[in-house]
Parts: sequence; structure tokens; C-alpha cells
Amino acid sequence: MTATTPVYEYDKKKQYSVLSMNTLAFTVNFAVWTMFSVIGIKIKGELGLSETEFGLLIATPILTGSLVRLPLGFLTDRFGGRRVYFIQMILVAIATYGLHFADKLWQYLTIGLCMGLAGGSFAIGIAYTSAWFEKKATGFCDGYFWRRQRGRGTEHLCRSIDYRGHGLARSTRHLLCCHAGDGLRFPSIHLSGSPV
Repeated sequence: MTATTPVYEYDKKKQYSVLSMNTLAFTVNFAVWTMFSVIGIKIKGELGLSETEFGLLIATPILTGSLVRLPLGFLTDRFGGRRVYFIQMILVAIATYGLHFADKLWQYLTIGLCMGLAGGSFAIGIAYTSAWFEKKATGFCDGYFWRRQRGRGTEHLCRSIDYRGHGLARSTRHLLCCHAGDGLRFPSIHLSGSPV
């Protein structure tokens, strides 16, 4: 006697809802992850940073983001993308909020370490999004998810325009509002019946 594995029925509406919202969440995360490359110039001038300190400031979130991808991928496989993405986005929103109060290099570096979690959102998003699609469609969803990460370009454009007119505090609050809004909406957009 051979055992048959149950066939999961994929709901197209849920699939594309998850794909769209995960892509949006990743775009915002990517914008936060690379934020110091835009606001770092102003921070460098305000704090009188050397070139080495400036390089360290920009590299800190990038390095952290690269290092946390593997652990975040494991956590996503273990606990599901919905929970891990939600917690990750809330932690990054808190770190982003901390920029409003930072005025020393060590504070910016500490915040940068925490904001590096945003770089790990790629591992969460790929694993979680792929779980919603059948094997033959995972190439499409992964490609769409990755191709649509226009967060860096969008963030650089919007941040530089907003920053020139309103300063660091206001432009950081705008990005924080976007990130926190995504984090709070994220669990509510995923309907029950998740295949993950």
C-alpha cells in the first residue's frame, strides 16, 4: 500500500495578496536598510566624522543585514514568515525611531546594528512568499519579489528631496511611519489557512 500526500489547494487571491504585501514590506525594509547612505552625509557634517567613521556608519547596517539573513531564514522555516516578519519589522521600526534621539556616533552605530535587521527581510520574504505558491510558480514569485525591490532607489530619491526641505528629524519620521504602518498591517493582510 502506498501513502499519498495530500494536495494543497492554492488560493490565487491569497497568493497574490501575500506576494504584493511581502514585496511592499521588503521594499520598505530595503529603504530602511540603506538609509544611512543618504542621511550619513548630514550626520557626518553634524558630528564632524572622519572618513573612517563615516564608512563605519554606512557599513554597520549593511554588515548586520548580511549576517542576520541565515538566522532569520531558519527562524522563518521554524516559526513561519508571518510571525518573524512582524517581529522583525517592529524591531526595525523601534530602531528607526531611535534616530530621532541620537546625537553621538556610538548611538548611530548601535541603531545601525539594529536597523541591519531590515536587510535580513529578504530571507524572510523569499521563504514566506515561496511557501504560498506551488513548485512550478515559485520562480515567478521569487523573481517578482526580488525584481520589485526598488526600495533603495525610491528611498534615496524621496529621502533626499524630503531631507533638503525638512531636515533629518522629519524625514526620519516619515520613513518610520511607513515602516511602522507596514509592520502593523502585515499580520492582518494574511488570511487564515496559511500553508506555512
